[in-house]
Amino acid sequence: MADSSTGAPIVSNRPADDAFHQQRLKMWQPILSPMNVIIIFLVVGVAFIPSGIGLLGMSNSVYEDEFVYDSLTVETGCSIKDAADPRDVPDGISCTPTFTLSKDLEGPLYVYYQLTNFYQNHRLYVKSQSVSQLLGQETTDAAKMESDCGNMLNDEVGAGLCTTPPCVMYPCGLIANSFFNDLIALNPNDGVMDETGIAWESDFEKFKQPAGFKFAEHTTPLGNTCEAYDLPNDCQTWLDPSDNLKQYKYWYPNMATTSYIFQQPQYSKSLSPIKGVQDEHLMVWMRTAALPKFRKIYGKINGPFTKGKTLSFDILSKFEVRSFDGSKSIVLSTISPIGGKNTYIGSAFLVVGCISILLTVLFIVKHLTSDRRKLGDTNLLRWDD
Repeated sequence: MADSSTGAPIVSNRPADDAFHQQRLKMWQPILSPMNVIIIFLVVGVAFIPSGIGLLGMSNSVYEDEFVYDSLTVETGCSIKDAADPRDVPDGISCTPTFTLSKDLEGPLYVYYQLTNFYQNHRLYVKSQSVSQLLGQETTDAAKMESDCGNMLNDEVGAGLCTTPPCVMYPCGLIANSFFNDLIALNPNDGVMDETGIAWESDFEKFKQPAGFKFAEHTTPLGNTCEAYDLPNDCQTWLDPSDNLKQYKYWYPNMATTSYIFQQPQYSKSLSPIKGVQDEHLMVWMRTAALPKFRKIYGKINGPFTKGKTLSFDILSKFEVRSFDGSKSIVLSTISPIGGKNTYIGSAFLVVGCISILLTVLFIVKHLTSDRRKLGDTNLLRWDD
């Protein structure tokens, strides 16, 4: 339709003449008669009780063993007794906990570290990170970084590691700079612990090395100069302790004004400069936990295992927990189709199912013993008034 005076089309707010816009869609209004209510509760009970039993059975089939190696109430060789800055113990304290398996297991066994009373879900903690930094983008906007990371731009830990302090921390923020840096290694005589594949595949898209980062494996025939590996002449050398001290040459941009996390004394043995923010242990830590008691995966050991087998771990304890009344543990666990040991889900299903069956019985008794009036004919009900 057009305006007769101007010829311009008239804009109308009238809804389209169809069943959806004119509210003429077919509908179904359930009538909760006594028999319908009884059937609904019976179906819920019959469905939930077997499901709860099955979930509890799967949870109980999970093998789990825990060793607390530092807390206010437990002292071991790994206990950091003074609630001091963890930078005061960069070399760590060693201990060797041993697990003895109580039954035969197919495996694999997953190795977790568990912390208590550590609130990774605190709002200020969760937001204290720079997404652009973690994506490898050069961050020159000081105001933006201050907004992202708070008062964590001046690197007091690494002062002197860069030549033009104050250094910008990379990555900045509370999450990265509270990284769990205990080292856990399986005794070579007891098998091999695989520490790869523990991060989500999507995490590798969220964590990138800084733009301009370069590295090359150091091989003798090429010589010892940076230019031989097509790297700037101020490149660094790193020996990989986890791979027979294999040598690498690497170069990071802006090292004069940036203090990278792997340079910090407390993380020097925990994080590789070759992997940087793509270290899987760091990526696992950066996925913050929802509860103050949580566990994060560290590695897995392939089976099978026989009853009575011992597994010894060499732990280098550097993460201090007493200042926040926490504890830290190493946990061995298998998994079921629903994950690790968790009796809550199965118990909840059983409780709901039992309540539904109980209500079913009560409604049946009530329906049979009470005086009942004849129900009206539902066909006489009108929904268009």
